[in-house]
Amino acid sequence: MSDLSIEVRGRDIIVSAPHSGLSITYRKNSFSPMLEALDSMHDGLSDDELGFLVQAWKAAFTTAKALGWLTLLFALTIAG
Repeated sequence: MSDLSIEVRGRDIIVSAPHSGLSITYRKNSFSPMLEALDSMHDGLSDDELGFLVQAWKAAFTTAKALGWLTLLFALTIAG
């Protein structure tokens, strides 16, 4: 599941797997250095869906770190 597409729009990171049609959006929290999944999770996820969510989180986290979104200074700048 390594062929993920990552797109940054404003404070959103959209991770998708074009071959499977799976997608999830993470948003930078305005008040703290963290990401929030905007898409609701549900019970009964398939192994493929679970695998995608793990890989998507890793990709979004890496992207957010590279953008400096997960530092306290960035959170204080946005909130202040």
